Amino acid sequence: MKSFTAIKLIDAIINNPKESRRESLLNTFEQDGKKSSSNTKFKFWAHENLLILLKTKTMYGHALNYTHYNPSSNRLCKRYKPLAIQ
Repeated sequence: MKSFTAIKLIDAIINNPKESRRESLLNTFEQDGKKSSSNTKFKFWAHENLLILLKTKTMYGHALNYTHYNPSSNRLCKRYKPLAIQ
């Protein structure tokens, strides 16, 4: 999931002509990628993994909202809107 998401997001940054921070974001990802032996070009995610079994819809909702909120807290996007889990 992480590599698929990273590839899609980096592709969206590269191919979106309205992305005003394209050069800055790609430069940051590329510099981090050069420091890592496990990446070939860009490093998008931190390598620390914490595996947690999401047993309930509430746990899934918290994890999903964290995934969506994290870019906002790092100022990579302007707005955060929690998703309703049904």
